[in-house]
Amino acid sequence: MRPPILRLRIITFPKDRPPQTRFPMLPLVDCSMLRPPPPPICDEFTGLSPEVREYFFSEPENLARFDEAFFELKDAIRHWDFADGRTLIVPVACKAGMHRSVAMAEKLAKKISLWRAAPFELEIHVEHRTLWRFVVHQRDYCQENRVRYQNLRRRVLTDDRILVKEDNILRRTFVQGSAVSMI
Repeated sequence: MRPPILRLRIITFPKDRPPQTRFPMLPLVDCSMLRPPPPPICDEFTGLSPEVREYFFSEPENLARFDEAFFELKDAIRHWDFADGRTLIVPVACKAGMHRSVAMAEKLAKKISLWRAAPFELEIHVEHRTLWRFVVHQRDYCQENRVRYQNLRRRVLTDDRILVKEDNILRRTFVQGSAVSMI
């Protein structure tokens, strides 16, 4: 008999616009007080980019917050009662929902997908609610340099074998114990 499946939905968003959901939600993973990458990196990349993640997690405070969030998530999964439902929301927020929260959510999803001691099977979905706005903003910003915008858009859409863009929300699915897979 197959073990039950718990769907984790890790959702990134700006702190002032939390998601409305009917599913149980863990306490907010608040990245708004963590140190962001410097403006030149933020202007060029999103939290999906290795450049942003490398800088973000090189800060000891940011890495400590990641460890804390990961252990909270593991604890919630260990004690999950299916009477509460089969879906659990993990909210991750920062100021704009494009750099810090995205980097945190992606690392949480990767690390939890590699967790072999989970009490049941996990299906992990990551949703970036405002990441697409970065590309739209950059389109306006890069109006004089169309090639730069096209390269930036291509980089966002192909970063780490990305995602599916649907309703202006970028989504990615992780399969437990394996590499990233497309939806």
